[in-house]
Amino acid sequence: MIKILEGKLSLAQKDVISIQKNLSKKEAHSALFRKFENLFLKTKIAELDNIKSKLKSKINELECLKLEAISKPVDPLGHCFAIVGEDNEKNMQSKEQSSITKSDNISAVLQSRPLDNKSVPLI
Repeated sequence: MIKILEGKLSLAQKDVISIQKNLSKKEAHSALFRKFENLFLKTKIAELDNIKSKLKSKINELECLKLEAISKPVDPLGHCFAIVGEDNEKNMQSKEQSSITKSDNISAVLQSRPLDNKSVPLI
């Protein structure tokens, strides 16, 4: 009977040692996983900070463009005199074509309607 109990005690001790080793491995894996996860999250935070910085720069750029556009005069037909590109002649042509098209459209509307007070379009 003592030999049986000693055998069971020996098996129980081996089980305890095995469980401790497994626990140690799991804790080591868990710690390693936490380190990798921490490093991954720090990298993502750095990426987001970089994106945030780029967005702030773009916002500042847009604010400057907005202020520039606001400071440019506008003609009565609503065309902005701000030059968008380097080709001034092309921009002037575009403005003239737009004015012609707008006045043609107004003429067409006026010609298609009778001239009583109720049907005159407001411009």
